[in-house]
Amino acid sequence: MERILEYFIYLLYNMNSLNFNLPSTSSTATTSSNYNLPINLVQLAPRNRQYMLIDSKNRVSGTSTDFYYQFSTPVKLTNFIKLVYANIPNSEYLIKTGINDTFYINYNGGGEASITLTAGAFNSQNLTTLLQNAILTLYPSSGFSVSFDITTFKFTFSATNNFYFRFGTQTGNNLMNILGFANSQTSTANSITSDNAIYIISTPYVNIYIDQLSSNSNVITDKNIKSTFFVPITSERSIVDSYSELSMYENIIYFSSSLSFSGTQITLYDQYQNVFQNNGLPVNLLMIYE
Repeated sequence: MERILEYFIYLLYNMNSLNFNLPSTSSTATTSSNYNLPINLVQLAPRNRQYMLIDSKNRVSGTSTDFYYQFSTPVKLTNFIKLVYANIPNSEYLIKTGINDTFYINYNGGGEASITLTAGAFNSQNLTTLLQNAILTLYPSSGFSVSFDITTFKFTFSATNNFYFRFGTQTGNNLMNILGFANSQTSTANSITSDNAIYIISTPYVNIYIDQLSSNSNVITDKNIKSTFFVPITSERSIVDSYSELSMYENIIYFSSSLSFSGTQITLYDQYQNVFQNNGLPVNLLMIYE
């Protein structure tokens, strides 16, 4: 029966995402004055269970993926909190300003020079063009070319004279991973091929971190990743990625003592512990708690 009720709430939420206006029919439901979801707390569950729906558009401050949220009714957790549904637009760029947009090149022994790539979403084809144009802008007479092998999924960089790449210390150094290199500095040669297949998935998963629940964690890693709930990103870019506990797996935290709060900071992190950047599109989270 409980699972049926959760599915009903899930359907109710998705009806709202399609811009249905749903008038309140329950005296225990807390809705906005114009009867539109999202709501903060919905008391439709048995016993002391409640549903919490968070829409980052209704944040007090911050961005759509790193924000402070104030509840209209204080939250009191006595037993558990479970993520039932998450609606996360996959609009993050592959190349992000100040995070993975810069690398260094030493061409023909002339000393290192930095190259900064234009931020944006790229596939293997237009990333190849971006890289070649960026290098040729700096060294127009170098004969530089960049090619992508659709069989091995690797880049090959070629030039008239020897060169090497260095990827610097930007957070996570993930430009190195995107281009398929195993080390932060390549060997020196006039032709260099990626060590591994390129990695053009911007973010394979998101860690949702709720500050008020910081003493509780579902995920144990060796890199001190902040995570309250773990959500895989499985869709193509520009598509809304939806997590449903009914179709995936259970994201739940249990409490040994009660916890109360009226607001909290919520941050979505990528695999490198950078704030997940979905370029302003709203995030929606539906949780059940007791």
